[in-house]
Amino acid sequence: MTELEVGATNFFEQTLCGLADVVYRMSYGLTLNQEGSVAYVDATYKNVISKLSELINLPTSQIEIRLLEECWQLWQDDSKSYAIDQKPIAQVLSKLSVESRISLVLIEGLGLSCEEAGGVIQHSALEVRKYLGQARKVILEFVDSE
Repeated sequence: MTELEVGATNFFEQTLCGLADVVYRMSYGLTLNQEGSVAYVDATYKNVISKLSELINLPTSQIEIRLLEECWQLWQDDSKSYAIDQKPIAQVLSKLSVESRISLVLIEGLGLSCEEAGGVIQHSALEVRKYLGQARKVILEFVDSE
């Protein structure tokens, strides 16, 4: 194995694999289904393998954004429908538009800023704030009803 191959392998194992949970969370927000989430994580990583040389020197925060962008693009290209899990969180989130769900996941779940989330889903920060407000409203209504 060459030094470059060893470096790429270490990068993949130590950095990219460490971010799989981030992609899984976004995928779950998209599909509301565990199997669908796993499928999108798998597809995201298969697409990213060819881009290792682009990613290897980026800071982890930028790699995370690139993975999320890749996952979003796969969703946009595919938008396969999955049966919604029976988990309470999936049932509540199913009442939201996909943009509202993903804004909530990216900001509240993954800690991105509205600007970063907007970059991932190709919407303005203002639109992301609107989506986030819609999501929070539905969640508050759910909490109040319980």
